[in-house]
Amino acid sequence: MGELFSFDYKSSYEERINHLLKNHIALWDTVQCCVRPGSLDSDIKHALPNDFEKLFKDCPNITKVFFNGQTAHKLFLKHKKQMSLPELEFIPLPSTSPANAATSYLQKLQAWKQIKD
Repeated sequence: MGELFSFDYKSSYEERINHLLKNHIALWDTVQCCVRPGSLDSDIKHALPNDFEKLFKDCPNITKVFFNGQTAHKLFLKHKKQMSLPELEFIPLPSTSPANAATSYLQKLQAWKQIKD
C-alpha cells in the first residue's frame, strides 16, 4: 500500500491508516474471530464473519471490496449468502503474505494497482 500510495511503510500504524483514508481506502477483516492453531490460512476453523451488513449500512459510499487473498474471499462468499448486502464489486487479489511465494512482489503490485481505479 505504501508503494501504491507513496508513503513510507515503516511509518506508524496511525500514519499509514491516515494515508489510506486520504486515498479513500478502508481496512476491514473478513473474519471477526476464528480458531487458527498455526499461521496458515488453511488452519482457519470456526470462522465468524465480520458484520458486513453494518459496514455497508454505515458506509454507503463503498462501491468495491478487495480481498487480500483467496481465503479471505472464499470465507466472505461462504457467509455472504446469509447477509443482505448491496450490489457491489467483490474482487479477490493475490495475498500479500510472504507465504504466497508463487506470486512475485511485482506480480502482486501489478494486481493490486486496480484498487486505485
